[in-house]
Amino acid sequence: MRRVGGVLYVSNPPVLGRDLRLRQTGCYHGPNIWSAEPVLVGSMVIAPAYAAYFAEGAARLARVYGDWIDTSLSTASGVADAEAVARIVARWTLGALNEVRGCLHAAGAEQGPDGLTVWVGFHHPRVSGLALEVALRALTMASARDDFSADLLQADLDELWQLCRRHHPDYQARILMTAARQKGIPVLPFIPGTKYWQYGWGARSSVFMESLSNADGNLAGILAVKKTLSKSVFAALGMPTPRHVVISDAVQLDAAASAI
Repeated sequence: MRRVGGVLYVSNPPVLGRDLRLRQTGCYHGPNIWSAEPVLVGSMVIAPAYAAYFAEGAARLARVYGDWIDTSLSTASGVADAEAVARIVARWTLGALNEVRGCLHAAGAEQGPDGLTVWVGFHHPRVSGLALEVALRALTMASARDDFSADLLQADLDELWQLCRRHHPDYQARILMTAARQKGIPVLPFIPGTKYWQYGWGARSSVFMESLSNADGNLAGILAVKKTLSKSVFAALGMPTPRHVVISDAVQLDAAASAI
């Protein structure tokens, strides 16, 4: 696979030439015609002569990564058409992104008058772009090899997941994001490449740094980073908080656990 301009060309085996292409066409940080959530959008082209070839590869990909791809997207005999292949690529990409600290939901594909469009959500556009590249590599590898297995992509996924750990939300932020989604509150990156997330739109929006609200003042920030002090404040206000024991050495852990 190689990048030429904004186009990802995948060729495996080489004799197929430019039989599969994906070109990024948009990066939307808010609602758009494809999704109510931020998404990376691309135009995908599958050479008609190799449609069946990639359909078989997509079906194989769906079987190997059943936890990421809904089995209804493929059948035992293969994938029906280019749109179905593209949907599997999108869902595989979403699964790879959510495997490590991801809280993304948007992924799909649609055949329109201007061609085949693929979209996938992002916490950071560059990370989702890399995930799409890995997805194309996965598809071509699965199409070319009868012995395709997840082990063949492990190195690529490990590289991707390193970026996910750096740019995806932490577990506390994901709790907030899940609750926001249940209430229909949009969530999007506030400053790309940071851990600041925006909840809601316009004057009614709030910005959090992971789970810290921008309503916190300096004093609240000091209290928040000192957990024992935070618990003292909760107790002073009559707010319930879990029991705790402060330890200074790992040898105290068993006794502390027994105490609570």
